[in-house]
Amino acid sequence: MEKAFWDGVMQSLNQDNPDFSWVLKLMKEVQNELCEMSPPSWRQEIVDTVDIDNLAQVLNSGTLDMDYFGKILEFSLVTLRKLSAPMIEDELQTNHQKFLKELGESTQDGENTTALFAALVVKGLQFVLTQIKWLSKSGMTT
Repeated sequence: MEKAFWDGVMQSLNQDNPDFSWVLKLMKEVQNELCEMSPPSWRQEIVDTVDIDNLAQVLNSGTLDMDYFGKILEFSLVTLRKLSAPMIEDELQTNHQKFLKELGESTQDGENTTALFAALVVKGLQFVLTQIKWLSKSGMTT
């Protein structure tokens, strides 16, 4: 069922006129989860950095800006590491570095096609949401 969901998200991004509504909903979920897990003093920075309105403007402009999207994902992952208990921070760091390496390998040819952008967005969202779920379930937050 989860695979069918992500396939649907991928399909919506690979259309001639991509539908970014699922990406925006999922990023809103990332934003909400980070705010829930974080101390109140961090919440404004999370909302400002994972800015759904700005992301919507960027996506709907037709610009395939993986750098911008990547910065949001990077911020999310760094925030998760800061929230994690020291005993699992190394594991999160390892997962984070492995993910960044995979993304780097995917973009080495410099081609910024809609299909590549869609694949990277889906992969990034899956990774961040999996890390959030894992951290929430483990109870290993500070």
